[in-house]
Amino acid sequence: MCQRLEKLEELIVQVYDHTKPEVAADFGAWFRRTEKARALRNDYVHARWGMAGEPKDEEPYVFFLALNWNMSPDQPDRSIKLTLKEFDLQIDEVCKLGGDFVKLKDRHAKHAIPAAWWREKGIQEEFGSDSN
Repeated sequence: MCQRLEKLEELIVQVYDHTKPEVAADFGAWFRRTEKARALRNDYVHARWGMAGEPKDEEPYVFFLALNWNMSPDQPDRSIKLTLKEFDLQIDEVCKLGGDFVKLKDRHAKHAIPAAWWREKGIQEEFGSDSN
C-alpha cells in the first residue's frame, strides 16, 4: 500500500501543476489523510483485539492494542478503548478517501496536462479532456 501511494503521488506531481498553491494544498492534505488511513490499517491488521466483557455497559466497545517490538513484560498498557461509533467514524474516513480523490481530480482538472498531450505520446488512459 505504501509503495502504491508513493507511486500515485509521483503521478499526481507529473500530471497536475503542483506549483499552484491550491493544487499542492489539496493533494497534500489528501495524501496526509491516506497516510493516516494506511497506518491505521496496518495497526488494525496486526493488532490484538478484544471485545467488551460487560454487556451492561451503556455503549458497546472494543479494545485494540497495536503490536510493537517491545516484548518486555513490564511495558505499560497501551490498549485503546473504542466505541463502535468511534470505530465506525474511522471506517467512514477511509471510505471517503476514494470519492474525495475523484473530487480533487475533477476540481483541479484545469491544472492537469491536457488529454491530447497523453494521446500524442501514445498513452491510452485519459487524464483529462481536450478542453484542459
